[in-house]
Amino acid sequence: MNPYLRYGILLIFILGMSVALIQSGASPLIYTPEKGSFPSSFHNNTGVLRQQSLNSTTDVLPLMQDLLDYSGPIILNVRIQDIDQARRDLEKFSKNRVAFSNLIVNLDMTESEMQEYSKNVALQEKILHELVNSSESLERLKTLEVQYRNDNDPTRLISVRLEGDALRQKIHDLYVPYETQTRDNVEFSKKKGLDTATAEQSLDQFQRYLQEVDAGETPVILPPGWINRLTLLVIPERASYGDTIDCSGYLLSQYGNTTPGVPRHNLTIFIDDTPFSSTVTDSSGHYSVQFPLERISSGVHPIRADSGTNISETRTLTVIPVDSVTSLAVGSVNNKGGVTLSGTIIARRPVRLAPVQLVWDGTNTVETTTDTEGRFKTVLLLPPGKHTVIARFTGTGYPINPSESKSSEVEISILQSGLPVDFSRLFLPIIIVAVIAVFLGGAFFYIRRSRHTGRYQSHIPGETIGSIADDGDHHDVLTPDLSHTPVSEETDRSSESLFFRYLRVCEGSGLSEAAHTVYREFSRYIAQDLHVSCHTSLTPHELSGSCRQKPYCRAFSRFVAVYERIRYGGYHSLAVQKKFEKALKTTESSLGREDH
Repeated sequence: MNPYLRYGILLIFILGMSVALIQSGASPLIYTPEKGSFPSSFHNNTGVLRQQSLNSTTDVLPLMQDLLDYSGPIILNVRIQDIDQARRDLEKFSKNRVAFSNLIVNLDMTESEMQEYSKNVALQEKILHELVNSSESLERLKTLEVQYRNDNDPTRLISVRLEGDALRQKIHDLYVPYETQTRDNVEFSKKKGLDTATAEQSLDQFQRYLQEVDAGETPVILPPGWINRLTLLVIPERASYGDTIDCSGYLLSQYGNTTPGVPRHNLTIFIDDTPFSSTVTDSSGHYSVQFPLERISSGVHPIRADSGTNISETRTLTVIPVDSVTSLAVGSVNNKGGVTLSGTIIARRPVRLAPVQLVWDGTNTVETTTDTEGRFKTVLLLPPGKHTVIARFTGTGYPINPSESKSSEVEISILQSGLPVDFSRLFLPIIIVAVIAVFLGGAFFYIRRSRHTGRYQSHIPGETIGSIADDGDHHDVLTPDLSHTPVSEETDRSSESLFFRYLRVCEGSGLSEAAHTVYREFSRYIAQDLHVSCHTSLTPHELSGSCRQKPYCRAFSRFVAVYERIRYGGYHSLAVQKKFEKALKTTESSLGREDH
């Protein structure tokens, strides 16, 4: 191929890639649902691309069996009050449920019975979570009931019993939807040939648990002269950062001495005499507000409920401070003098949405905020020089002791701080221009060198190309045709005719080596005629393809065909040898070298 054409094609390719790279850098989204347009209906949106061709028998049914087998042990552990094991089983159930739901989507079963099964399993998971939490709360109330009875505290004792009644009713309300979802799933699973014994046993376990819960119920009778119609129970009364506080109680009717409540009535929870949360009583007059203990100072805080016409007794919440750990990691420095700083604040658990001070050189402060995982990350612009940086959490307004990270050093060079603000955008174009410049310079130098290097003198009739020395070195010189010069005993090989040299080598080293000797002589002559440097790097086929415009090309191509059979194919028969000798003479004649 012409060198100019070859390098022209390569240059066009580089320019095209550069343009594509610049465009993708400005707008990196290559495929979007809004802009993507394909002839196939399977590419109308990216969601279809995630669908997988899976075998439902291999992938779906085992997950269904696992889900069936988990429900029974969870309810059994609730019955025997092994809440920790129940939560572990429930966590496994949740993971399998998520995997099952994802598989249903990937298999494109969203409009099938399998999708309905998936929805039922999701409802089962929600019911089991509420069952475990309610059971744990009910056991905690039993402990408090014993404590308040021993303390002879009738007000708190009645509040605990009322709260217990609410939890028992909640557990009863969970059974009906659980039974409905479970029976539907059992019926569908039987059609698939799955073992449903464990799931069916879970219904029996649930019914037994309801009987056990009802057996522990104590009737609540209000004492004569009962004034407070609004009860309040705070669980736990001592807590630390991140704990969940449950404020619950009853708004009782003023008629009668039993426990009928006032439904759908608004009330407000006050902490430190400040409104904190509003809620509404349910159909039985019960209310509940849960919140995580986060931005509140340590110490004792009064809590009360207010319904407008009734005010509960004031309870206290004791908040215990905990220690914190603040970490800081220093990232790379960008070309604007900005250094990336990241870290975390942990106080038994991540401290979320908390202020963090980044202090450099002891006096300069920049503030940022942690995310919901307790992590923070920001870029701090610094002047040239060496700086020390720390991250500090003061703990103000939190039940957390302050802390700060270890000091880290950052060095900003003058070049990093002195570059233009938008200089980074020029990096890619500069690199592309530099690559193209180097490519064009190298191509120009190579083409110029190939035109001037390796040029030989024109062939003069009566002269032949010098032979190849035994050591394999190539001497690009012309030597006179010494075919008429007698050959001495020591044989100056350049004085031999090519054919007789071929015969001598063939007799001494074999046909393959003799053929190679002839090919080297022809290739040197043709390389000189074509002005080709380093012709030894070309294969015989490539060299014969380079002389298509020469009158000897056809003869040389036939010669190469026979030569390759001998040299590379291993054909050494007498017929092949005669064919080679004929091609040798024809090629030599075409080259104007009939000196044999």
